[in-house]
Amino acid sequence: MDEQAGGKALGAAPTAVLVRRGRQVEPVERKLIDAAEFERLPPAQQDEAFAASIITDLDDVPEEFLAKVRARINTRTESADAPTNS
Repeated sequence: MDEQAGGKALGAAPTAVLVRRGRQVEPVERKLIDAAEFERLPPAQQDEAFAASIITDLDDVPEEFLAKVRARINTRTESADAPTNS
């Protein structure tokens, strides 16, 4: 998608390679745009760019990031479940 915003072409989409359960799957292209470029986009393209940035399948989340989030959740759950000395 070679869209233009305000007469300036948006940056090329970097390619990321997803790894699912230890095996490499098809490359995924993600367009990275900064706030200034985003604000120059028409509202419909802003909506499209925002929707494309949301990952709804945990298999698409990098394993390292998912492990950090799970560890943080476990820590918070354990501290919330811990008895208090009142």
